[in-house]
Amino acid sequence: MISDCNKTAEFIISWIKEQAHQRNKKSLVVDVSRDNMACGLVAFLCLRSLLKIHTISSAQSSYRLSNKFNIPHHIYSDKEDIDLNFIAKKNAYIYSASIEYDALIVGTRCKNDSSLIRNYDKFEPIDILPINDLAYIEICQMYNELVKMEINEPEPSEFAYAELEWLEELNKNKNIITSEADPTKHALWYTYTLKQKALICKAFQMEKLTRHKHNSNIPVCLIDRK
Repeated sequence: MISDCNKTAEFIISWIKEQAHQRNKKSLVVDVSRDNMACGLVAFLCLRSLLKIHTISSAQSSYRLSNKFNIPHHIYSDKEDIDLNFIAKKNAYIYSASIEYDALIVGTRCKNDSSLIRNYDKFEPIDILPINDLAYIEICQMYNELVKMEINEPEPSEFAYAELEWLEELNKNKNIITSEADPTKHALWYTYTLKQKALICKAFQMEKLTRHKHNSNIPVCLIDRK
């Protein structure tokens, strides 16, 4: 958990401003189409940076936070997500907006989206990741303390956030998911419940299938937890 949300927010805001300064950018673009606390927190932090900010989403997404804080908002599609070209169109629109506004594209992924199960599009245009070092529970804590705006938080499609956090802690201690070894051959396999075994096996497979999505060249804000 975050010991001081305001201090952490200021740390991230300074980092965002420094990243923009290094690239000579005067504005920021944030895709808020996931309509969750991570999107809301990133938009809020970008707003606090005092740089110009533009939020982007589909017509199906809520943009109440953009309205609340008078952030210029742009809609990239009025079609349903089942459109096979939807993601490609969204990515092209975000990239185009970054060119038009000479902006830095600010990602909204948290640690749980990226560490084991890379729950994002490989070709999603992103320049920086300010909250990628924060766990979902820490994002909820900061959002509720700083943004204070009610939101219907959707769960990720493959794993619940609580499951992801359990898997990450397990892997940190046992290296059972990122290892190449069959998890069912692990010395402590017998100690897990049937549900836990199913989660481990599914995560083990998906970790291998999504490795190609990782891009180590995208700067991540590393939170000082001292």
